[in-house]
Amino acid sequence: MSGRLLFWGTTLAALAAIGVLGFRLHGRTGGVAGVIPISRESVRFEESVDLVHFYEPAPHVETPLGPNPPWLDVQPRYTINADTLNDRFDYAIPKPAGTYRILVLGDSVTFGIFVSTPENYSEVLENLLNQRCGGASKFEVLNLGVFGYDVRYTVERFKRRGVKYEPDLIVWFLQDGNFLKIQELIAERESRYEGDPGERADQARRDILGELGEEEVFAYQESALRSMADAYAGVLLVYSPDRRLSGQAEQALERFTSAHQNVRLYPSNLALKAAGGLFPDGGHPNAQGQALMADDLFGYLTQNRLIPCSES
Repeated sequence: MSGRLLFWGTTLAALAAIGVLGFRLHGRTGGVAGVIPISRESVRFEESVDLVHFYEPAPHVETPLGPNPPWLDVQPRYTINADTLNDRFDYAIPKPAGTYRILVLGDSVTFGIFVSTPENYSEVLENLLNQRCGGASKFEVLNLGVFGYDVRYTVERFKRRGVKYEPDLIVWFLQDGNFLKIQELIAERESRYEGDPGERADQARRDILGELGEEEVFAYQESALRSMADAYAGVLLVYSPDRRLSGQAEQALERFTSAHQNVRLYPSNLALKAAGGLFPDGGHPNAQGQALMADDLFGYLTQNRLIPCSES
């Protein structure tokens, strides 16, 4: 497959005149869960040889990314640090002595769309680790999640931003929808269709699946998984709560973990919907859901002794 990948899709032509970009939020199976306008100043595009439409949050953004969806009555406030991460802090390079550093990767769930930065699960997990783990280590949890990413875009994000932080552990949130789209191709094709931004993005995704077939799309994303294994040899935990992995995606990850001893798969039984942890869009955790994910991860990491923690 060529280096023309896809994402939520950016409606550049339709929205350029009013200074915003339209991003499609996809549900757990790849279907469109909603559309949010993102201000042009909140996103920057950094193309490479392989990824013409690759994008990241713009650094030093401390304003809302866009207007609320109609069901959200509190405007979230995101703080994007100097290195484009949705984090409260900037993190030192090289890693300070005595620091245990975790990177979290993923899409809009990991980014923490619709919740303010201190409420996303990476920030809550960082607090839990430093409050409840004894010993000499200081824990840092860095959030590399970005709305709309597929597997390939996430790997590119790690290579560009994550490697230099010298992570001791990576947690990678993955769900079916990350495998069922090719972000580059959606971004490239979306303008060919009629309808609102969500309809165009979904039509592009369906047509690409129809033309290439699920096997080729999954093969493309599995190739990205292998690329991740080449880029990182430390402990990598693939995390998927709420039964968000099934069928080919689960099989692909089982093959990935079987082939690499440093990779673990944690298909958590955490039921976010039943616990009241999802927004009305049905796919994105609210502040309560983000806290539940952080607690779930804390339990898994400590019980399986993946981190240096003596609970106090």
